[in-house]
Amino acid sequence: MPNQDIVNYALSCKKTDVFSKLEDELYKDFPYYKNFKKIFSIETRKIDVKKTIEENGIKNKSVINIFKVEN
Repeated sequence: MPNQDIVNYALSCKKTDVFSKLEDELYKDFPYYKNFKKIFSIETRKIDVKKTIEENGIKNKSVINIFKVEN
């Protein structure tokens, strides 16, 4: 499996955008990440991809982590 670390990657968005829209944008630049189950988190909270940026408590310059879920 290739090493596909994402470092200093930024997307511009509105606080009313649904997180899944940003997830789709991420896959355009990093299609490898589309191929497995994952969890997005901010600090220690899991991000709900069906909620907006604001509903998920994501602020400007927040660091979002991606964790691969093993089956």
